[in-house]
Amino acid sequence: MEPDTYIQNKRSKIGARIKEVRKKMKLSQLELANIVGISQSHLANIELGRKRISYDLLEKIARALKVSPSFLLEDKKDLPALDEIIEKVKLVPVVGAVKAGSPEEAVEYQYTERYFPFVNVRCNGCYVIEVDGDSMSPTLEKGDYILVKPIEKYPFLIPDEFENKIVVAANENWEYTIKRLKKIRDKWILCPDNVDYRLIEADGWKIIGIAIERIPKRQKL
Repeated sequence: MEPDTYIQNKRSKIGARIKEVRKKMKLSQLELANIVGISQSHLANIELGRKRISYDLLEKIARALKVSPSFLLEDKKDLPALDEIIEKVKLVPVVGAVKAGSPEEAVEYQYTERYFPFVNVRCNGCYVIEVDGDSMSPTLEKGDYILVKPIEKYPFLIPDEFENKIVVAANENWEYTIKRLKKIRDKWILCPDNVDYRLIEADGWKIIGIAIERIPKRQKL
């Protein structure tokens, strides 16, 4: 077989495997492209075997699809059972955008159906929110997403294990913010990671969720 033909065949097999897993996970091309930070047309060309894929991008796609790079490369060593993986995947809805800055009313995504796949999510009712603002930079950037574990009782009395966690908090007017929770001189404070923003005393704020995973924003090529 000619080298060019071999390379094309290999690309086609990898692309077909990506498409197979993506469809089993019920992800559209656009959803997967957004997760890994490429355009939908770029992903479409990869799936058709028309475009070269770097190993870095292959790793990102494998992570997003919850498989190993070797699975997409069709390496026969230690291949996971695809159906077993799919059974463990949970699609978590993106429910809105919250300011990581001055508290504001949250933007609810009522008419979109956006989801991110996660494996073995153990909390009930987890959801994803988009980060709007830069008060948590460089930890969270505008356009990032976070997986949030809801706090059902909305505690005014904050447990000690919440210290140093990134939280979603709401005040009595149901204005929301994303901040890091810290205890300073026996007082709970909602702290920005960006020093250009002010501290907010947590008195009167309800902790409605804890961030348990960051999903980086889509990167431009």
